[in-house]
Amino acid sequence: MNPDLPRSAPVSASAPAGAAQSLRILLVEDQEDLRETSLQLLDLLGANAQGAVDAESAEAMLEREPFDVLITDITLPGRSGLELAARMAERQPGLKVVFCSGYGAPTGLPAGLRSWNLPKPYGLPQLEALLEELAAAP
Repeated sequence: MNPDLPRSAPVSASAPAGAAQSLRILLVEDQEDLRETSLQLLDLLGANAQGAVDAESAEAMLEREPFDVLITDITLPGRSGLELAARMAERQPGLKVVFCSGYGAPTGLPAGLRSWNLPKPYGLPQLEALLEELAAAP
C-alpha cells in the first residue's frame, strides 16, 4: 500500500445501496469527465442512470422514457438546467429534480417544483445520502 495515498473504505459494486436500486435517473452534465465519473458512482450505488450532455438531449430522453429523478447542472450549453427542470416538471409533475452547482442552491424556482441541491464538488458519500433521501421522498 502506498503511504502517500489517502485511506478509504472499499466500495463494493456487488452490494449496492437498496435505496438507489429502484430509481431511474437522468444526469445532465456538459463536462464529460464529471458526467462519466458521476454515472460510474451512481452505478456503484445500484442506480439505473443515464447521461445527457445538454438540456435539449435530456428533454428528448425524458420524452422517450420516464425517469424518477433529473440531476442537472445549472449552467449548460443552450438552455439552462433551470429551464430544463421547469419544462420537465410541467410535463412530469412527480419528477424529482436535483440541481448541481458550485455556486449554491438556485433561486426563483417554479412553485411546486420538488427540488434538491447537490453542491459541487461531490463524491460517493454525498450521492449515496442524496439517493437515500430521494428514495424516501414521496
